[in-house]
Amino acid sequence: DDAFETGVAAADDEVDRGADLLVLAARDETLAPAVAVGLLTGAEPVALLPRGARAVDSRAWIEQAGHLRDARRDVAALRHAPAQLLGSLHSLALAAATGFLLRAVTRRTPVVLDGAAALAAALLCYEVQPRAGQWWRVSDSSVDAVHGRAVEHLLQPPILGLDASSGDGVAGLLAVPVVNGSYTESGIMLHQRIHIGLAVALEDGLIVPIIRDADEKNLLGLARAVNDLSIRARSRRLKPDETQGGTFTI
Repeated sequence: DDAFETGVAAADDEVDRGADLLVLAARDETLAPAVAVGLLTGAEPVALLPRGARAVDSRAWIEQAGHLRDARRDVAALRHAPAQLLGSLHSLALAAATGFLLRAVTRRTPVVLDGAAALAAALLCYEVQPRAGQWWRVSDSSVDAVHGRAVEHLLQPPILGLDASSGDGVAGLLAVPVVNGSYTESGIMLHQRIHIGLAVALEDGLIVPIIRDADEKNLLGLARAVNDLSIRARSRRLKPDETQGGTFTI
């Protein structure tokens, strides 16, 4: 409930500050997005796992298929009870994303979706309000089978076809350049470089360190940057200039 309400509050805050378009970038390394997408679309667990060159470890692949099948079986009875299903998945990221999306629809604000977790949240919202889909667009395609299955079910062709959507916000920014801008006295300034502000929760509030030139990093580079900044933010070891100059915050 707390995570869901956090998502609701985040959407309210952005809209109240004048946002006309939102980007929801969500990542969840657990099985929750795959379980939700599989159950809500009817996809078999094996159809949501990596294939070909991305599935080099056969033993790990088989083990993951078993875990996914078991997790889906545990919540199968909740197929038509999205609120209970969301609670049973025990995913804070998915709960926050779902709350964010539902609130954005209520506030009649369009959202660009980035990442499999964001799409899983969209499917859960669709179960509650089928007409909500008219307020969403998918930022980009992805090699992630979970992402692909969700896109097919939502009948939402991605804006881009770069296979770059991973839930880090970069694909969302590339899909909608105008959100990577800021308002000045002279009008809207569109930034040519992408410096993503990463909101990190602290015991006494939030701090927003900056991932500079995020669009030039690969997925491993972004993951390392997120991990490094998060650790140093929570240990109070950031330099002053590492929290300045962001062009977009997630």
